[in-house]
Amino acid sequence: MDFYSVVMADVFSISLLCLWTTIEADLIVKTTFLDSAVAKGAVCLDGGAPAFHFHPGTDSGVYNWLIHLQGGGWCETTSDCQNRAATDLSSKNMPTEAHFTGVLSNDPQLNPDFYNSNLVKIRYCDGGHILVILKKLTRYKPPLQRGKNFLRNHGGIVIR
Repeated sequence: MDFYSVVMADVFSISLLCLWTTIEADLIVKTTFLDSAVAKGAVCLDGGAPAFHFHPGTDSGVYNWLIHLQGGGWCETTSDCQNRAATDLSSKNMPTEAHFTGVLSNDPQLNPDFYNSNLVKIRYCDGGHILVILKKLTRYKPPLQRGKNFLRNHGGIVIR
C-alpha cells in the first residue's frame, strides 16, 4: 500500500468514527401537542395547537431545567405569514419529533453542564414575538384550512 492509500484509509476511518459518534449522541424526543390550549386561545399562526418537546432529568439533574425557546423570526406582512403557515413553523407541518443535540444533549461528554437536566424545547409557531397577543385576526385565502383561514399571533398566550 502506498502512503496516499494509507492516509485515505485513515481519513475514512476517522470520518466513520465521527459519524457514529454524532449519531449515537442524538437524543430523539417526541412532540407533545397542547390540544387543550386551543380553547384558551393559545394557538399557532395557522390556528392549530402549540407544541413542545420534553425529556425528563435524571439523578442530580431532576431539579434543574433547561428551557429552549425555538427562534424563527417574525412574519411582517400577510403574505409573509401565509408563507410561514405552510412551513414547519406551523402546527400542521410541525415535526413529530426533535433531535436534541448540543446544549440539549443528554450525553455527559458532549454536554457536561446540562446532560441530566430536564430538557424542554418550546416550538415557535405564531410568527410574532413570543409574548405578543393580537386581538385582530387576519383573514387569508386557502389552501390552509386548519384554523378557519385566519392568521393568529398569540405567542403571549402560548407561553403562559
